[in-house]
Amino acid sequence: MKLPKDLQKAKKGKYSKEKESNNTGSLIQAFKKQFEKLKDNFNDKRSLDYIYEIDKVSNKTSIKSRYAIKWNEEKIIISIFKQEIRDFSEILKKREKNINFIELHKQTANHEYGHILSAKTSYDLFPEEARQYDLFKLTEEQLLPMHYSPLEYRLTKVSIDRLMGIFWEFLADYTVREKIDTTSPKAFLKAQNANSVFLIGQFKVKGVFSLHNPYRSENVMEKGYDRFFLLFHNSKAFYIFNKWEEFCSLFKGEGIQKSLKLMKIINKFFEKIILLNTDIQSMKNDVIKLATILDRLDFNQLIHRNQFKQGNKDILRDYIKYLSYKKS
Repeated sequence: MKLPKDLQKAKKGKYSKEKESNNTGSLIQAFKKQFEKLKDNFNDKRSLDYIYEIDKVSNKTSIKSRYAIKWNEEKIIISIFKQEIRDFSEILKKREKNINFIELHKQTANHEYGHILSAKTSYDLFPEEARQYDLFKLTEEQLLPMHYSPLEYRLTKVSIDRLMGIFWEFLADYTVREKIDTTSPKAFLKAQNANSVFLIGQFKVKGVFSLHNPYRSENVMEKGYDRFFLLFHNSKAFYIFNKWEEFCSLFKGEGIQKSLKLMKIINKFFEKIILLNTDIQSMKNDVIKLATILDRLDFNQLIHRNQFKQGNKDILRDYIKYLSYKKS
């Protein structure tokens, strides 16, 4: 299949020869130094290139540092969004004053290399049809349409794409713990903590916290459940590095105990998927199966009433049986 004209050229950013601010430049250097150290530690002979991307209009509420990585058997390319990194630092300083940013960027490098250790190529993280394209020539916007069709699996609530994306992040952090650094990434967890505290504030209306989103969800599939998945995304690192109670303490008095319980259960399912499989495709299949199970849950009683009734428990048991069958 011939690549469409708009996909035939890589959208590379221009490298800025301006002297980077000491702060932003030192953070990027910390990331690069740590990433290259890991590459040496694992005797990784692939070529490594950095691309300084032209930043878009920055989202001033964003709390994520911006590095994007693509890789195959021969090369690794890391895109660096300098302005977004600078903005990220400014935002995080306001939310968490006691944080070591150099360590945070080293730990971010660990996370990114965790992706490389957990999958042979970037293609592994996408549906099979992605293999007809050269991923190194695609921008993020061009990658977005490569998704799992909810219609194919008859889903109405849970987005497979979103659940799969969170699983890949979980797998990267899990791989960091198992193969790179077993110690708790304090700076990384502080950033996740700050993001969660920010979201708690965003989810309050007249001082009352709610996981129900009265506004239109970014993903219409989730119909108001997107807040649950936003917090679930933040929860994974706390689960992996045995800081779950610390995560739960952020929500004391907010009345979402049952939602937190479900988040922990899904994290456990993610861990089981990793332990039961040795190849990426099998992991994908299990995540898709999990999405079909979660789609059957009654999220309304969970989010509006903080209730997790027997019907939901029975649905989750179906997935436990599915995993048990695989294990046997």
